[in-house]
Amino acid sequence: MTLTARDYYSAEVAQSENGQSVSPLKPNEKGGRLRIARFTLTVPTATIVATKNVIVAKLPKGARILGVTVMTDGLVTAGDMDVGLSGADATGFIGAGVTVDSDNMLADALDVAAAGAVYAASTLALNYGYETLKEVYLTITNPSGAATWAAGKLIAGHVEYVVD
Repeated sequence: MTLTARDYYSAEVAQSENGQSVSPLKPNEKGGRLRIARFTLTVPTATIVATKNVIVAKLPKGARILGVTVMTDGLVTAGDMDVGLSGADATGFIGAGVTVDSDNMLADALDVAAAGAVYAASTLALNYGYETLKEVYLTITNPSGAATWAAGKLIAGHVEYVVD
């Protein structure tokens, strides 16, 4: 069956190919190169207790986040992980006037009790496609009150983003 009817267009196709006289798309919206920042961490002997943040990657201003994958050894018998962003300029803020709870803006309470993979920025509600307003750190956080991530356990993963 040949597609002949073109009833609707995505915002990006409408902007770039539908004859509209608007500004061209940015490279992080069309034609940009996919970048990957990989990370590994062995939980130190001191363990990682509740509310401690771990910086795992640095993203430049204008990075459009397409997804985060985190693999773990099974960090606790019952516990979870948040994935978020923090300003790389030591303020912690991810942008001027941005008041979002940014330590879990990409994922909240991912189950890391068993070994396996968890995903962040994987839905619109979890900020898939978020464009960084300035240079930021990708963080993982142990949000659990009583759970401590066990020493010697491995955490590895990557963040996919586009920026040009």
